[in-house]
Amino acid sequence: MILFLIFSSFLSALQAHENPVLNKPIITSSSKNCFDRIEITSKRATCSKKKEEPNLFEVCYTENTKVTFADGSFLKANELRLEFNKPIKNLKNECGKEKDFPLKKIHAKGNVLVCYQNKKITAQQAVCDVKTADCTFRGSVVFTQKAEKKSDIPLVTKGTEVICNFKTGKIQVVGTEAEPVSTIIEFKPQLQAKESNA
Repeated sequence: MILFLIFSSFLSALQAHENPVLNKPIITSSSKNCFDRIEITSKRATCSKKKEEPNLFEVCYTENTKVTFADGSFLKANELRLEFNKPIKNLKNECGKEKDFPLKKIHAKGNVLVCYQNKKITAQQAVCDVKTADCTFRGSVVFTQKAEKKSDIPLVTKGTEVICNFKTGKIQVVGTEAEPVSTIIEFKPQLQAKESNA
């Protein structure tokens, strides 16, 4: 039996917290789309054309791979693969056209880490759809949020799969009967610490 946990479903039970930020965008900001600009660094990079899809090109990055997005968030992984639906030579001319944006998907594999502000996701694999801003994380997935503001809810959630949208901030955590979704929530830990020391 697959167990689903949509964070928005239990946010209503946390009304004691003002303005919970869990449903705010995770890897976007109000002024920038995280995919507007990406900077990739790695030790090696190779480009190839997929035989089964003539219009699809792939660029693979390996070793010390890091992607920095336009909003300051970043992704690290052992291996990174970018899918383009147009030839690489056309990137400069097409990047400004949203409908013809050449970058199709971003695949990350091995020790995947995504960080933005006080949020972090770790997994073994990740696939991001640039057009829809949907990203799926699989393999020992852990979502962590630290409390940096009064409205932040400190929590750690584990599952076999996490599906999130970087534009809307909606997160869905999936588990199995053998590995159910596990969530630890700390209610105002700083306040509790002060009260215990009083």
